[in-house]
Amino acid sequence: MKRKLAIIAAALVGTSLIFGSGFYLGLRSWNLIFPGMTDLTTSTVGLMPLQLHIEQLDRGDNEALRESLNLELDGQIIKTFQLLKESTDQNQNDKTSRFLRKIAKHRALHPATYPASVSSPDQDQAAKYVNSILSEFIEYKGESNQKMKADEK
Repeated sequence: MKRKLAIIAAALVGTSLIFGSGFYLGLRSWNLIFPGMTDLTTSTVGLMPLQLHIEQLDRGDNEALRESLNLELDGQIIKTFQLLKESTDQNQNDKTSRFLRKIAKHRALHPATYPASVSSPDQDQAAKYVNSILSEFIEYKGESNQKMKADEK
């Protein structure tokens, strides 16, 4: 009987150690998979586009600034749309949908332009995907600008 209890206790301790080790490694998996990706690295990567935009503004290259901002906006539109499809928070979904509708209306009036240096079939496909996403949020085709402005508020 004592031997049986000792085996059960050893099994529980072993299982606990394995579970604890797995949990610890899971928490650290980001650093194991991407050992160089620290908060500092992530922050530095975030600085790069901001610096590029400031340089474009300083040299008066508004078209290049507009193009690079469109690329960033497209990425955020795709990401936001995916998150919206997965979200169950109806209040947040409504707010996000209103904002995507605002972006869609602006894009309808001011179509996106992109740098020639990123012209590729992949970029064309991404632009078509973004346009298809935004087309889901345009509800006020042909209505007056005053109603559109009232709905945006």
